[in-house]
Amino acid sequence: LLISKPLTIMGTEGVIIDGENVENVITIQSNNVTIKDIEIQNGAQSGVYVKESESITIEGTTLQNVMHGIHIEGGSDYQISENTISSVVGGFSEKGHGMYLAGGTNYKIENNTIYSVLDGIYSEKVDTLYVNENTITFSRYAVHLMFNKDALVENNHLEGNITGIMCMDSQGIELIGNTIVDHFNVRGFGLIIYDSSEVEIVKNEVRLNSTGL
Repeated sequence: LLISKPLTIMGTEGVIIDGENVENVITIQSNNVTIKDIEIQNGAQSGVYVKESESITIEGTTLQNVMHGIHIEGGSDYQISENTISSVVGGFSEKGHGMYLAGGTNYKIENNTIYSVLDGIYSEKVDTLYVNENTITFSRYAVHLMFNKDALVENNHLEGNITGIMCMDSQGIELIGNTIVDHFNVRGFGLIIYDSSEVEIVKNEVRLNSTGL
């Protein structure tokens, strides 16, 4: 399904969009698009793929058996909330990310449940990112920040991943009030901060990890 003009797609109970294992189940190439209350499944690449768009809302949607749940390249002003996301069956090398954010600015990611993926939220070269009250389990890195600027990650529950938060080559990062527990893999950490600057770590609950920080 290709969306190339402003549009709202709102489902009712039982509405399913099945990609039948083609590349992307839904592709968005327009500003002012809302996807709400739909089940999206069986995408060889992504459940929802967004290319250089603005003012996009994805809410209340279940994405399952897709490589990446939501894959965004560039653009601005994204609201992603109250979604449930899982990847394909298999090991980490066979899975994609719950959310794959490649560039762009001004993301709000709130109240999502993400599990059985490669990285829960993978964010690269993003400017202004807000990640709040998400639950992420059974991933490699629950939150993975690469080359980001100005990110607030707060009040998230990260449990049973290999590592809770991985922050690399980023600037202006606030990690506040997160629960980061049960990362016992031999390669696992509660938090890893690598080659980053202006990082604030405040009031997080970091326990039952192989290494906390």
